[in-house]
Amino acid sequence: MRAEQMRLTLTAFAAAIQEAGCNDSADELRKLATVFNGVGDSTVSALVKKIESNWQKSGRSPCHPGELKAVLVKLEEAFDRSGAKQQTKDLSSLLLLFKGASQSIDDFVRDCSAARITARRLRPNLFFIG
Repeated sequence: MRAEQMRLTLTAFAAAIQEAGCNDSADELRKLATVFNGVGDSTVSALVKKIESNWQKSGRSPCHPGELKAVLVKLEEAFDRSGAKQQTKDLSSLLLLFKGASQSIDDFVRDCSAARITARRLRPNLFFIG
């Protein structure tokens, strides 16, 4: 699944969950959906791998919003029961980011969004004459 498809899926589920009266979970899903905004043709699994790799390189301690993880696990189970193999696989991939201690959704989304970009090292200018 492409990142844009995941963004749309999370946004659609947020709308459905909100209709059921679960406003906090709907808001968290909408915020999580922003992680997948503007990342081009990246797949969910590639984006998750990049975020995990950058977190590991930066020494970020594992943490996540616990209630949101519970919602995503239920969505994963629903996809699995319906036979939607690719969606189940992509939600399983996304859940790899949900480890460790509790963290606010805003901090989690900020950390994910920052880690989507691979930091480039500055190379020394070996030809500088001065």
